Amino acid sequence: MNRLTPVVKNLLIINVAVFLIASVIGLSNLNEVLGLYYFGSPSFMPFQIFTYMFAHGGFTHLLFNMLGLFFLGPLLEQFWGSQKFVIFYLVCGIGAGLIYNAINFTQLGPMKSAMETYEYSPNPDGFSDYVKKYYTFRNQSVYKLYEEYYDNPNDQVLINKTRQIVREIYTLKLSIPMVGASGAIYGLLMAIAMLFPNTQFMLL
Repeated sequence: MNRLTPVVKNLLIINVAVFLIASVIGLSNLNEVLGLYYFGSPSFMPFQIFTYMFAHGGFTHLLFNMLGLFFLGPLLEQFWGSQKFVIFYLVCGIGAGLIYNAINFTQLGPMKSAMETYEYSPNPDGFSDYVKKYYTFRNQSVYKLYEEYYDNPNDQVLINKTRQIVREIYTLKLSIPMVGASGAIYGLLMAIAMLFPNTQFMLL
């Protein structure tokens, strides 16, 4: 079980290599290309459904995912063979990406509708509701703006500012990519639990 198998070895090498390349050219820059964006984002590219699982957000993120692959992968590769194992690994990773986008669809679809509704008919209550529901950062200037907007609901300058902020909040949500092999690793963990329920691992 502890012997490093061929596919697991290659996956480890690929993930570490991508991380090292990203560290040299700028982690965020490469993740913006390889990371998986929401299907409705202008940054989305079809290849990201595959590449996102080889990019990571930092060393700790990479370390824990690769430890999971190192301890769980060889047992499954020996049991299934290399071909079935790599197919399972990729299907789990791609499946996790599709689930991520499905969840985003249920969240960002209503968010986009709310944005369009507000842009068509801006009002203080609508702006306040949108910010409270979708803006998770503690930016005091935004909260100060809607207090000012309540006092001056017909001020066209304030109305334009609130429209811009509503669009920026939606754009910000679209601009956050998912990276990491966690979906594939959890798939391996689930397979181990189902195939070898009595297996014990000694990590240290």
